[in-house]
Amino acid sequence: MSPTPYFTGREPLLARLHKYFDSKSHSCHTAFLTGSGGSGKTEMALKFIQLCQMQNRFTDVFFVNATDTLTLENGLRAIVSANSAGISVQDALGYLTSRKDEWLLFLDNADDPSVDLRPYLAWSHGNVLVTTRHSTLHGHAPPTFQLRVDRLEIEEAKELLLKEVAFSEDLVAQNIAYDIVQELGCLALAVAQARAYLAYGICSLDVYLSIYKQNRQKLLEDSRTLPAEEYKNSVHTTWTISFNKLSEEAKILFQLLCFMHHEDIISEIFELAWQRIKQSDEDITSTIPHVALNFLLNFRALDFTWDTPQFQNLTQELMSFSLVGFNNVNHTYSLHPLIQQWAQHLFSDHYDIIQATQTLLSLAAPAGESEEHYSLRKALLPHLRESFRHGIFLHYTFLHSAGQIYREGGLFSESSEIYEKELREKRQILGSEHPHTLMSMNNLSSTYSYLGRHQDALQLVEQVVELNHQILGSEHPDTMMSMNNLAMTYSDLGKHRNALPLMEQVNGFNMRVHGPEHSDTLIGLNNLAATYSALGRYLDALRLDEQVMGLYQRLLGSEHPDTLMSMNNLAVAYSRLGRHLDALHFNERVVSLRTKILGPDHPSTLSSMSNLASTYSNLGRHQDALQLKGQLVELNAHILGSEHPAAVASMSSLASTYSDLGRHLDALQMKERVVELNTRILGSQHPDTITSMSNLASTFSDLERHQDALQLKRQVVELNELVLGSEHPNTIISMKNLASTFSDLGHHQDSLQLQEQVVKLCVRVLVPEHPITVMSLNSIASTHPDLNLQDAGSENTASGNAGVCPLGLELVSAKELSASVKHEELKEN
Repeated sequence: MSPTPYFTGREPLLARLHKYFDSKSHSCHTAFLTGSGGSGKTEMALKFIQLCQMQNRFTDVFFVNATDTLTLENGLRAIVSANSAGISVQDALGYLTSRKDEWLLFLDNADDPSVDLRPYLAWSHGNVLVTTRHSTLHGHAPPTFQLRVDRLEIEEAKELLLKEVAFSEDLVAQNIAYDIVQELGCLALAVAQARAYLAYGICSLDVYLSIYKQNRQKLLEDSRTLPAEEYKNSVHTTWTISFNKLSEEAKILFQLLCFMHHEDIISEIFELAWQRIKQSDEDITSTIPHVALNFLLNFRALDFTWDTPQFQNLTQELMSFSLVGFNNVNHTYSLHPLIQQWAQHLFSDHYDIIQATQTLLSLAAPAGESEEHYSLRKALLPHLRESFRHGIFLHYTFLHSAGQIYREGGLFSESSEIYEKELREKRQILGSEHPHTLMSMNNLSSTYSYLGRHQDALQLVEQVVELNHQILGSEHPDTMMSMNNLAMTYSDLGKHRNALPLMEQVNGFNMRVHGPEHSDTLIGLNNLAATYSALGRYLDALRLDEQVMGLYQRLLGSEHPDTLMSMNNLAVAYSRLGRHLDALHFNERVVSLRTKILGPDHPSTLSSMSNLASTYSNLGRHQDALQLKGQLVELNAHILGSEHPAAVASMSSLASTYSDLGRHLDALQMKERVVELNTRILGSQHPDTITSMSNLASTFSDLERHQDALQLKRQVVELNELVLGSEHPNTIISMKNLASTFSDLGHHQDSLQLQEQVVKLCVRVLVPEHPITVMSLNSIASTHPDLNLQDAGSENTASGNAGVCPLGLELVSAKELSASVKHEELKEN
């Protein structure tokens, strides 16, 4: 990064910075540049760094955007990634600590007081430079050096204004320049904006001064003018003048950009939107706002391809007026946050622009599952969120893409609101029985499942099945698809015996109509194996998983994503049967191939890494599990966000390894954090939240806090009965865990009564050879050998799975279950 070539002045402040960083110190040099927005803090810091690099003052300079915690941590990870020194924030801290040379860490735009800078300022050596609007942030660090960057001096402001501007050097021109910078309050950002306008050669100094005064008066009279800091009137006026001079096409582009996130705007958004329109099998132009469609048509080449040079000309026009910036490293566009704030306020009632922005972003979202497609959808999320802050104005045709982007980003609640809006509008416009309406019901039910709203999901999918039967017939492929999804919803509710006949019916139809090698048949077999596994029929599940993987390998090849999914499921089946070395072989292969094919950041790759870590735990390789699970916590937070359900699940998994290692206080701290996050993000009655409470109660028992464990385990049983029902496997496990705590407290009669209930439920609800049933029978037999359990276990002959060593009964969150102890199941959308 380099300063603008028009940087001017600041010599006294630069000299003070040089003096401070050149002084001898036994600890880290840490300097804060403070000042209001637009005062030129970043440009001054970049100029200082440029001068230091010319003198070889610093061995390395690391640029980090400190706008918020996520961008700060991403910047730190980029440091170690570029130097092949790790992948996590902790790796970055360790890397800088280990280096004894004169590096400089530049933390730019640390304007959010809620961002804790202390971990990134506590160095024993090195150099740190921070820019911030808040003068109190220097308290985050040890004794530091602070410089206030205020307005430019008059002569400095005049020099900046007139750089590369054609003007006569007489006294009159100098006086006009003086008047202009006085009007601008000598604010660096406002003067730079005026210089860009004058350098365009549009008008003379005196004409610009006249235009400025006229527009400033309008701005002051405008009731929409933003109240706040005194500098805003001057800088808003310069932006208004520049905007008014843009071509009509550039004005539209600027307005569209203003309703996206102010950083990391990719030009591919517009090209992909055009490609989607051009390649669509159906005419979707009638659903696209005129503003968006007419704007895209400006870049239609004669052969109907995207006219990249024409688009670049338009962005260059915005950049020449300093309204938009460009990052040469990652090739993205950006707006100064103050410019965006001003523009959004100015155009807040331009609903056609907001709708056009949202439509372009939705059109740009690819539908595929490759790493490139997933990465593009991920890149669109912050822009879509920013535009949705102003309301959702999308045509229902594009709401599905938006909902998918939110759901993949872990924003399930917001995703459900988008899908609910889509369903309402389709019912109103297309009718309740239209196939597109039924598909929206299916998507919404799937999102409800993610949210743990399984009863709501069940209600919707039952309606879809009934309507498909009435409209399409009992053996139509869409009817079968909806029956598959109904079976999966029964599984989510723990009603595996209800799910099984539906799965078998769907599988029979697929075999008869499509044949054994059709994709629908393979999906059905995969899900049937998952149901067998949930019922404890592990040998039956294994046979199916081996069959499915063999078919996928022969039909699609050993490296196809579907083949890797089936390989993952086979590894899970081996784990269920205690064949952990066999599971390890497949886990390692899946991680290697998914990393190569999908990329290291793809959710499926992270899921397979989680499976591998679980297998390490099963093999007693807890240190290996600890290291890998720690990486997963960092990676999930980096890729998906620290509050994404998968990120929280990885924390839960890491906490379980702390327990395995006897680090119960570490486990306690992390499990309490997981409960807090799940409660806030998913709600107090989400199954994942209840599971995290159960895990926390287990740690209370490990720490012999039996009264705390008793209170929490009782609460878990009550919540499971309320949310999942009294016969759900999670409810049965929570009753088993509560009985164990009764024994810990010496309440043996209460424990016995509850264990007897558990055994009866296991035999009635689960198959007799299910590990929960086996463990419950063994537990009650060991504590009460005088009881006759023959009747309770008399049906234990249904399969060859009796005597299989069951998994531990401590629950893990549903998202972790899907990755580590459960098949990758396929709902059809």
